[in-house]
Amino acid sequence: MGERRDEPDAPRVPLTTIAKVTSIILEVARENGPIGVRELARKTGVDRSAVSRIAAELRELGIFAETPDGTCAPGPELWALSSHLRRSTSIDAAAGRTVSDLASRFRETAAAVIVGDTGARVMHASIAGGPVAVILTPGALAPVSISNSRHDSTTVVAAHDGATYISAEVGSDEAGRRWWLLLALPEHRTTAETISRAQRALSEAVGTLRLDTSW
Repeated sequence: MGERRDEPDAPRVPLTTIAKVTSIILEVARENGPIGVRELARKTGVDRSAVSRIAAELRELGIFAETPDGTCAPGPELWALSSHLRRSTSIDAAAGRTVSDLASRFRETAAAVIVGDTGARVMHASIAGGPVAVILTPGALAPVSISNSRHDSTTVVAAHDGATYISAEVGSDEAGRRWWLLLALPEHRTTAETISRAQRALSEAVGTLRLDTSW
């Protein structure tokens, strides 16, 4: 048998090159309009010939736009990335506000979670209940499996350790993350009437969040 040869490692891009490309992209993004190669070289400290070479490659990738005078301007890929980041930030901020409002109105624990393969990860949580309120911690997993729970109309009802969790799906963002809103009721408030009120409150909150973020 012939001797097996390991595949050679892919050549690594020098950190200085990555830094140059990053500084050029960031400067063009900050300008938000055409900027000449000479000015771009002055602002970034990158050699003018390197700026010209990098800009040409970024135009081919659609990160910079093709301009008749050879200046550097944001291209379709850079605009798309910027739009995606703004929308993700908008959704995250709006979810936080919605959770705070929901907890204040219902006087219990509210949360916004992202449901994935490992469970429901708490992104925002607000506690407006008394000393026996259910505690949900941002960054931790919610103690119930939303995807495997019993569906009731537009909401999901699940129980864990005497508490009842009512949740409603908001939708998936551009990154494919599935957002849900959740209300957690301690045992002493788990009645048919309270669950019904929680379901209505969640449905209203989902509608408001979708409207605020053009989901």
